[in-house]
Amino acid sequence: GRNEHVPREMASITKIMTSYLVYRIMKRFKINPKKEMITVSKYASGITGTTAKLKEGDILSVYDMLHGLLLPSGNDAATALAEHFAVIIKEDREKQAISSKNPRLAKQNSKGEWEFNKMIYGHSGIDNKKAVKSRNLVKLFVEEMNKTAVLLEMHNTSYSNPHGMC
Repeated sequence: GRNEHVPREMASITKIMTSYLVYRIMKRFKINPKKEMITVSKYASGITGTTAKLKEGDILSVYDMLHGLLLPSGNDAATALAEHFAVIIKEDREKQAISSKNPRLAKQNSKGEWEFNKMIYGHSGIDNKKAVKSRNLVKLFVEEMNKTAVLLEMHNTSYSNPHGMC
């Protein structure tokens, strides 16, 4: 690569990876960014730093959310995108687990429905399930960001969140 050792602002590079992963998922699942809608969670709306000024309950298209991510460098938009697209990743993993019948990835509950391993949702005894779910979805998205970095041979890159801020 060229200039791979030149330091860059981490938040900007992280947001580019977030948008790149969103693009890859949209392409794979044939998602129209102007028609796919995202509802902003309490967790995403509470992210600090530079924001797109999103509020809990706001509903925006992926197209508009990407603008909120890249133009004002919105940490809240990065988090909302990560939560939304992590659900798609999670559902795809569930389908793969069911089709492969991999007991480590999926299990059948008493009603005969498949549910994803507790890794995503945490334990049922946690009081604030929505916040835990949001954080775990973001973690899942960040896992995919790191896998994508490896595929792109970005060997010295490791992401800890979708927006790049501490």
